[in-house]
Amino acid sequence: MKNHLFSAIIAGFICSFGFAQTQASASKLKQQQKDFAVFKKSLFTIEARLDRCVSMDSIQKVVAAAEKAFNETDLTAIEEFKWYATCINLVQSGHTQVQPSRDVLKEYVLKQKSLPFDMIMVNKKLYVAGYEKPGKKSSSSSRKKTTDLLPEGAEIVGIDGKTITQWMKEIGQFIGSDEDDKAFEYFVAGQLFDFYRFLATETHKEKLTVHYIVKRDTLEQSVTLGFPPIKRLSERFDKQEAQLKKDKKSQGTFKFIGSDVAYFRFPSFYDNHGHTYSQFLEKSFTKIKKKKKVKTVIIDVRGNGGGHVQTELISYFIQPTEGPELVGNYQIVKRLKRKQLKNIVKSKAEYRNYRRNIRRFKRIERKFPEFKGQLYTYNVDTSLIYKGNVIVLTDEGTFSAASLLAAQLKTHREAKIMGSRPGGTYYECNAGTLTLRIPNSKILVILNPNTCASTLTGSKVDPAVKNVDVEIVPDYDPKASAYKKNWEEVIKIALRKAD
Repeated sequence: MKNHLFSAIIAGFICSFGFAQTQASASKLKQQQKDFAVFKKSLFTIEARLDRCVSMDSIQKVVAAAEKAFNETDLTAIEEFKWYATCINLVQSGHTQVQPSRDVLKEYVLKQKSLPFDMIMVNKKLYVAGYEKPGKKSSSSSRKKTTDLLPEGAEIVGIDGKTITQWMKEIGQFIGSDEDDKAFEYFVAGQLFDFYRFLATETHKEKLTVHYIVKRDTLEQSVTLGFPPIKRLSERFDKQEAQLKKDKKSQGTFKFIGSDVAYFRFPSFYDNHGHTYSQFLEKSFTKIKKKKKVKTVIIDVRGNGGGHVQTELISYFIQPTEGPELVGNYQIVKRLKRKQLKNIVKSKAEYRNYRRNIRRFKRIERKFPEFKGQLYTYNVDTSLIYKGNVIVLTDEGTFSAASLLAAQLKTHREAKIMGSRPGGTYYECNAGTLTLRIPNSKILVILNPNTCASTLTGSKVDPAVKNVDVEIVPDYDPKASAYKKNWEEVIKIALRKAD
């Protein structure tokens, strides 16, 4: 799951800000009570493993506190969102998230308590990504005042007396992540940091002191709060959304680097299955075999939010002993009827896949009663199985099927994990991504009726297994050409470290 959470939502409300009159308090209270009842029932009915990381008693206590607030207090849109997010955070599943509605973002924008520049998180560091472009009527003096505030590309190290690490501890309560992993929280918050900073702020001020670094000098600037750079954000999210759609269609690319390195780039595993994908893998590993001199294969899954579990890809790295090797498990834990999915968005492909997979699993189980979702290696040409060194490049956006693949290659092939710590789990996660639309507030909640696991088990996994073998953090530059150069520099460093 790729977490550009606000792409479609922001684009929808930048053009106008028409508001309906506020409904009577009693009516609003009744609506929010109905909304929470839908949320509560759906959470306990649909989510596969609520108690995978914390006790059911702990979850029920938080849900009860939220229910009390919904029943007794006339909540604002943001207050509702914060309660939903607090409940979801406790599940500790990166796939299980809450996405703000139009009303939530409207409230955030119209409070005018935002920093006036766009920010982006890269490798757990926060940078000034740019400013709103001044309109035709803007005077030259107003443009200078805005653009001279903080330089584009400056690293922000503190806001209002708190470091970014301290802010993330407070922001993390509103973001779901596998096993409460902070890396993925940085990745999600980094898409719209100031929105989450706003959520985590109890008392809002008119100005904030921002500490930032320029050319190794730490400076500070008092910044007046106001509207966020809405058009700038919209443009960024539109580009990200377009790239995400492109990534989903890509089944990967392959090339040689020099004479002895083979390089695979997988931006997503969304469509990485089927006959075309099988041909791509077979042709790629055939080229590796013919090359003969290949000493290292790099699997680049930076920014890969997952998709299909990669049992076929890993089959080209594991030499079978006595038949196919067990490499994971995928189960549909909650097999629900249509009436139990009343408020699930039916137009999404994930819903259709869920219904289709239930039928497929039933057919397999009738034929093989012992089937419990086991995933085995494919019967690939054994002469194509690669036996040399393996490097997996990861970052905070490496998640779900991508992080599970990294875990499998590290476990079965002693692959070196390089880059930055992956955001997703290494052993088990809830999956399936069904989208629940809360009836009145229109807040979206992503719930997961399935589970996916590697051969590792939570009780046996040392948390340190997710630590990268070689940490490589590229510098950030707001210019696309420079950042691409930094991205490619990671590959060069990884190869030097491997020698």
